[in-house]
Amino acid sequence: MGTIILSSLISLDGRINGSDGGIGWHVVGPEVHQYFNDQAREVDTSPYGRRTYEGMAEFWPTAERDPDSTPEVIEYAKLARPKPKLVFSNTLESAGWNTEIVDGDHLAEIVAELRARPGTKHLLYASADLAATFMRLDLIDEYRLFVTLTVADLAGYPGPALIMVGDSDEEIPMEHTLALREGLPDAQLAVLSGAGHGSLDARIVIDFLAGREEET
Repeated sequence: MGTIILSSLISLDGRINGSDGGIGWHVVGPEVHQYFNDQAREVDTSPYGRRTYEGMAEFWPTAERDPDSTPEVIEYAKLARPKPKLVFSNTLESAGWNTEIVDGDHLAEIVAELRARPGTKHLLYASADLAATFMRLDLIDEYRLFVTLTVADLAGYPGPALIMVGDSDEEIPMEHTLALREGLPDAQLAVLSGAGHGSLDARIVIDFLAGREEET
């Protein structure tokens, strides 16, 4: 059985994407970037929502040729380039960066096909609206969330919250989100130094399994 992984930075108030749908506030230091690089090595495909994909595709295809890129950025650019990518969109007309555009109306069927591939891993990064749909349909097997020491609403990024219910914008209160995390098995928390956002110098990494038993 394949594994669907949600990995992202997330603010203390549950935000992934900013109000413009982008992830421009996702700023990490070398240590967390290396975590993302190591993570990229193990995945087979990377699904994205349209707006997150457009932000990634604007930067990463040429990042390794940017003289200002750090070694971690160059390494990630090289790792990400050959990886197959899926972007769920009914409006995007073309995509490069080894990307296939897939119909968002058939999300459940496409994800079922990914999960039917034994031993594979499929990494959904950021893409708050798409992540909320995955969660609502119980399609996420593993969460790797980097909780940043910032409140997105106060930092000027009032994007959609990660946790939503139904088809509305109603948000599950943060205490419910925390209770959900605590109720899942195998929770591991660690502080990584040197991964600041602005003047802050730490990220709290939550890396846990959703408790789904693999089919044999």
